[in-house]
Amino acid sequence: MGERERPSSADFESPVSIPTPLPRSFYSRPTLAVARDLLGAVLVRRLPDGTDLRGRIVETEAYVGPEDSASHAHRGRNTQRTAVMFGPAGVAYIYFTYGMHHMLNVVTEDEGFPAAVLIRALEPLDGIELMRARRGDRPVRELTNGPAKLCQAMDIDRSLNGHDLTLGPPLWIAPGAPIPDSAVARTPRVGIGYAEAPDREALWRFLVRSYRCRMCERDTLAHATHPIPYERSRSRKWMDISMKVEILFGEQGARDATRRQAVTVVIDALRASATVTTALALGAREVIPVSSVEEARCYLGRRGHRVAGERNSARIPDFDYGNSPTELCRRRREVVGRTLVLTTSNGTRIVNVARDGAVALLLGTTLNAGAVARAAFELSQTLDDREIVLLAAGEEEIHAEEDYVGARTIARHLCHLGATVQPADLCEETPEAIFANTPSGRHLHALGYAEDVLFCARCDLYPVVPWFDSGRFVLYKPGYDVVA
Repeated sequence: MGERERPSSADFESPVSIPTPLPRSFYSRPTLAVARDLLGAVLVRRLPDGTDLRGRIVETEAYVGPEDSASHAHRGRNTQRTAVMFGPAGVAYIYFTYGMHHMLNVVTEDEGFPAAVLIRALEPLDGIELMRARRGDRPVRELTNGPAKLCQAMDIDRSLNGHDLTLGPPLWIAPGAPIPDSAVARTPRVGIGYAEAPDREALWRFLVRSYRCRMCERDTLAHATHPIPYERSRSRKWMDISMKVEILFGEQGARDATRRQAVTVVIDALRASATVTTALALGAREVIPVSSVEEARCYLGRRGHRVAGERNSARIPDFDYGNSPTELCRRRREVVGRTLVLTTSNGTRIVNVARDGAVALLLGTTLNAGAVARAAFELSQTLDDREIVLLAAGEEEIHAEEDYVGARTIARHLCHLGATVQPADLCEETPEAIFANTPSGRHLHALGYAEDVLFCARCDLYPVVPWFDSGRFVLYKPGYDVVA
């Protein structure tokens, strides 16, 4: 299912009609995408007398699979309490905590894979007096500005656990006015001090910045805007930044970046960058990029490895996967903890040209544009404002418009951080419309990969950055030691 059209932030304040419930296909997607897209949707609770209580969702958190140490289903824990999480997408998972509070979650992804989105806050729309009767004589802003509060206000308890939200009453979620990316902040999740450090730090909490009823501190939003701490440069004045960013193209650009020993970000928007980023976000141990089909075949059948690839966009028949991020999402249980070996027509070839001379090599696309921009920015500062090259892969020395759009999207984030970008035409267009109408996008459509094209055009879906280290991509972590 593609991303819904996103209007201006003014539409967030408009009246909401309540159509049919969101379909199961909405919830069957990657959990982070569902958590993001639930912002602006409307939670509806129909009481026994037929009265509807309604609230617009303004804050969510994602809990993703057995590897997520913050999840109730960590390590595959399938108990009477968590069994609903292993069921079909679109079902309500409601649990009781601290002996007094109920919490509403929505199950996501494939049946058998435990993942869910916690509904953390609502903007009350209808039935406010009934909500106030359940919550006491409180201001509207305090009726539903927390997960336990909204359950109390909306009369949601464990009697609704397991209810299929796609079927409608007595509880469902309906489409609302979509929220533009500019109005969304991301932060670490709340109240998970027991989780492992990477899970505590993951930016898997989504919230609407302009929600007037939120009682959050300014530093929370500041953390969402700059999730990578610049610890090595605290002594530097922010306005002293003088780093240069340049967009280059194809193999010639890769050779130029090698000579400059720049911090290099390779962009192959359709689809190598998206596939590698998605694999690592889903829990792959590492991704090894190889140039040839023959080299990739050497890994077939090797323990702990999966092989993916394409030529001319078509999947290589004997490989485990194609070069498809949505296929990885559907088969994510096979990816977790594995090494993925990937060969593509353009992206992996450019990586292997640029790898030797780049002082640091990252992989970027619109899916992780903000995160990769912050990582490149940090690395450049660490290396005394080393130049950043955004390398648009292209196709056989032909510039690919989608790669240029991806590079310009990352450049826009770098510009906001204070870098000087050449050329200075930053991307303000909507990638969805552009990607679908490029030659590569149309070719993928014709081959049946329309879902991939829509997915690859998403903006800032993932907070992860692929970092090239010793012949493979792993997750970048702030503070990596880099030798110039």
